[in-house]
Amino acid sequence: MDLYNTKGKAGVASQTVYINDTKPLLNEVIKMNDNVVIFLDALDECLPESKKDLLKIFKKLLKSCHNLKMVISSRDQSVISRRLENYPAITVTSIDNKDDIEGFVR
Repeated sequence: MDLYNTKGKAGVASQTVYINDTKPLLNEVIKMNDNVVIFLDALDECLPESKKDLLKIFKKLLKSCHNLKMVISSRDQSVISRRLENYPAITVTSIDNKDDIEGFVR
């Protein structure tokens, strides 16, 4: 919450927040709650360096915060698959949801 307050006082509360700025914020929010679920959508769309940084941060959080669960959505990319190979994964292909896609397109 300090991050928001600091940026707000500077008049830039809606400005970019950098990955390293989020670590203390995430730790604080996780400690304040019994169960936390983080949804990270479209990880494959991040810049390569940001992708690696995010995965590193979230892996550390998962090891240290037992009340944290994560759901990450992404297209299949080897760098993501390798870094998350020790975690459960569900793969969905266009064939798996072909009927849904056809219904949506109609």
